[in-house]
Amino acid sequence: MVFKFLLTLLLLFIAPHESALAPVLSEDDTLECSDDYYWEGEHNYYTWESCLFDYSGTIDDDPKLTREAHQELYEQVWSDYMGDTDPPRLRRGQTAIEEVCEPLDEDGEEWPWGCSSAKYEPCGPWLMCLVPETVVVKNMTQRLLLHEAAHAIHSASRWHPYWGSGSWGADLGTGSHTIDYRCLLLEIYHHYTDQVADDAYEMLHSVCVANGWTRPG
Repeated sequence: MVFKFLLTLLLLFIAPHESALAPVLSEDDTLECSDDYYWEGEHNYYTWESCLFDYSGTIDDDPKLTREAHQELYEQVWSDYMGDTDPPRLRRGQTAIEEVCEPLDEDGEEWPWGCSSAKYEPCGPWLMCLVPETVVVKNMTQRLLLHEAAHAIHSASRWHPYWGSGSWGADLGTGSHTIDYRCLLLEIYHHYTDQVADDAYEMLHSVCVANGWTRPG
């Protein structure tokens, strides 16, 4: 059971795909971890996160922070990775979602839980850098903040002359959830929460190392 759970998590982390993996079931046949965990039949780059916390026994342990603690965590994560630079503006709530984020459907009736917006700015005589403008979250839970902050850090660090260039194809093909981004988010989850099992982290981190991932900053 544990091996199958870890194997499913590993495959979802490496290459999420459409309903190709058999689900992991608990002893009472409750769904534990599957690539159609929430969005059956859809291409999903989020499920590995649910499976990671489910395997770790912390799926329901996502704390809602005070506004002060929420802001402090955001600024700490940004500083740890991006040094003495100003973080993007942090906005909260449904109004911010609708003003900054793109709707999930064509009718604009379904919205994401958060997003990170960015723009291109000159960063040298011949270079343009992708600069995060705003990080938006619908609520003040810890994981949502870390997920969206990781997007901002990833875009700021990878589209930069000192850190390297992002890949258009990888970003477009995964909705900006490249393996490079997933490795960054894994490290952030492991470092800033106590909710990630060590054996799961070590397994996935070894994939990141083998793939040539390096920590930004």
